[in-house]
Parts: sequence; structure tokens; C-alpha cells
Amino acid sequence: MTLDIDSLLIMDWIVTKGNIHDSRVSHNMVDSVRNFSYILADSVYDTSDIYDYIFENTHSLPIIDTNRRKGIIPRKTAHEQENKH
Repeated sequence: MTLDIDSLLIMDWIVTKGNIHDSRVSHNMVDSVRNFSYILADSVYDTSDIYDYIFENTHSLPIIDTNRRKGIIPRKTAHEQENKH
């Protein structure tokens, strides 16, 4: 579900079967809020693919909880690696 935190309006939602991981529909969810300033997400969305998709397809700043099972990775995205030089 995507939610506008200022108005508390639901912007979009997707219902999937229980065996479909949330990250598999992440690009559709990002597309529904592509013009927002920030994208807030829980740790299931803490993947390089999702960070890259947000940076390449929106003007939003991703704020995603760290997936503690993976640990903190200093450079999560190709975007951050390219801009380091």
C-alpha cells in the first residue's frame, strides 16, 4: 500500500498471493508515488534493485529501514558508486 502521509490518503494498493514477496511488486508501488519527495519503506524493500529503481525513475529520496539480516552495506546502489568518483 502506498500512503500520502500528509493527507493520510491511500494512493495505491496491490493484493498478492501469500507466496509473492512484497519486493516483487515494489516497482509498481514506487511508480504510484514517483512525484513525492520521499519514499518511506520497511526493510523488505532494502535491496540494491529497489534503490536503483527509485533513483533512476523518480525524483524521490528513499528512506528505507535496514534489513538487519543483510547488515549495513556502505554503498547499496550503483548510483551511489558512480557518484562517489
